[in-house]
Amino acid sequence: MVIPGVGKTYAAQIQSWQAQAQFSPDVEWVGEMILQDAHRILALGKDIKAIDQKIAAIAAHSELA
Repeated sequence: MVIPGVGKTYAAQIQSWQAQAQFSPDVEWVGEMILQDAHRILALGKDIKAIDQKIAAIAAHSELA
């Protein structure tokens, strides 16, 4: 639910699909990588938000900005 674009409706659809999904045997070795990538994407989003806030704070005191 913290991923942009995934609200209650879409999350319910995903959960419904997961109950009947069939995965290839490769999921055993790529599944962890996918989870790591998802966590990194969320972390990068937080990092970008923090940098944007710093830029905004600096720009507020800048005549040029």
